[in-house]
Amino acid sequence: MSGLSRFWEVLTPLLEGREGERKKRTECEDAEILWRLARASRDLAQLSSTSAEEKKQLVYEALEYAKKALEKNESNFAVHKWYAICISDVGDYEGIKTKIANAYVIKEHFQKAIELNPKDATSIHLMGIWYKKKLWNYSILYDKN
Repeated sequence: MSGLSRFWEVLTPLLEGREGERKKRTECEDAEILWRLARASRDLAQLSSTSAEEKKQLVYEALEYAKKALEKNESNFAVHKWYAICISDVGDYEGIKTKIANAYVIKEHFQKAIELNPKDATSIHLMGIWYKKKLWNYSILYDKN
C-alpha cells in the first residue's frame, strides 16, 4: 500500500469524526502519518463550524499526534514544525504561564525544523513571528513612555 493511500485510510475516519476510529489512530507508528494527523486535527479545530468544546479536544489531540510523531522520528523537519505549532495552540487553553513556559520549547522546535530543512518557508515564517511576538512583549514590559 502506498504512503498516500495509507494516509487517506487513516485520515478519512478523522475527517468523518468517528470517535472510536480517531482514538485508534494513536496506535499508528508512522511519523509521516502522525504529523499529518496532527495537522489535520488542528485544521479541523480552526474551522468556524467546529464547536468550542470540540476545538479544545482537537487541539489536544493534535498535540498528542505531534508528540508521538516526534518520538518516532526526530529527524523530520515537519514533525518539529507541527509539534511547535500544536504546543503553541495548547497554550490558548492552559493560560499565560504555560504559554510563557512553552515559548522556548516552541522556538527550539522551529529552529530544529529550519536546521533540518532550511528551505521550508513556513518554518522560517513562524520563527519570524515568534521573534516578533518576543520583541513586542519585551517592548511592552520595558517601554518607559
